[in-house]
Amino acid sequence: MKINTLLSLLFAITLVSCATVNKKSSGTASSNSYLKGYISGLVREGKTTENPLIIIDGFDYTLDQLDSKGIYLTKKDVYQVFCLEKDKEIATNVYGEKGKGGVLLITTNGAHEKGSKKDAADNILVLIGDKRITQEEMKRIDPKDIESIDVIKSKSGIKKYTRKKYDGVIIIKLKDGKTINS
Repeated sequence: MKINTLLSLLFAITLVSCATVNKKSSGTASSNSYLKGYISGLVREGKTTENPLIIIDGFDYTLDQLDSKGIYLTKKDVYQVFCLEKDKEIATNVYGEKGKGGVLLITTNGAHEKGSKKDAADNILVLIGDKRITQEEMKRIDPKDIESIDVIKSKSGIKKYTRKKYDGVIIIKLKDGKTINS
């Protein structure tokens, strides 16, 4: 998958607003065996550590947090899983140190049904510095030219950049002297 497509997908998944996962009562015997098995496969392939950052419909967790909160995912709950591999620049640029061990971006069926990725991506303000760019311009950015990416999801943070109603703001900082490819 091209890195530009990855960036678009990442932003859309990250900004989806509502998590829909199974929350079991404390008396119900359940586990995240599906998720743990999936992660074990990624560990064998060298793509993540045993405890990657898990983003479910825009909310971040560790496996321990999922278990302690009684949040369980089955294969039927999951629409899509995308892995940002450990020690990759994109994972740490977006998620900082938390992303160093790898990041699993999970979209549940409920979140997918609420809105398409295209709809979510269309309602995100993307900036390079203080200049607004389109999704098409964003796709032309060479990932090697990116110094950092900031994702702002809070309403108060978004208001600092625009008065219009957006679900999020993405601020891309390019390395010195780099521009969008034609």
